[in-house]
Amino acid sequence: ERLGNARGWSARLAIVEAFVAARLTEARETQAEIAWAYDRIIASGGRIRVSSLADRLGWSRKHLLGKFS
Repeated sequence: ERLGNARGWSARLAIVEAFVAARLTEARETQAEIAWAYDRIIASGGRIRVSSLADRLGWSRKHLLGKFS
């Protein structure tokens, strides 16, 4: 919708660039969170509860498990 309402190619490209930049930032943040969870799993010898990790990340168990599949 925003692209359709934008006037001119410069405005459209700016919208697309902002969208892509936001997705890249989100992906980097998610990678850091997954790395943190992985480190906790290794440090605990696999004994840490998934619900504990999910709670610390502010995610649901299902969301966290989905990141590892």
